[in-house]
Amino acid sequence: NLNKLSGNMPPLDRLNMLEILNVGFNYLGSGGHSDSSFLCSLTNSTSLLHLDIQCNNFGGTLPECISNFSVTLLQLWLSKNPLFGTIPRALGNL
Repeated sequence: NLNKLSGNMPPLDRLNMLEILNVGFNYLGSGGHSDSSFLCSLTNSTSLLHLDIQCNNFGGTLPECISNFSVTLLQLWLSKNPLFGTIPRALGNL
């Protein structure tokens, strides 16, 4: 984090052994409606423990696919992004 990264997140679907993704406190995303769609590419990361995308510019609604994150996920940091809408109900099953 704190790298001054900017732009959109690429698909991360090939990172199936990923345990930690920390891109918080950057300038990622455009505030657009589909910014958070890259999160769906992480559903195959069955070892994901920590996901931090806080303090960026990821806009839109949280996609339903985040309910399919691994049950090993311990921390999910989303704060200070222009997200809106409801939190997917199935997220509580993790």
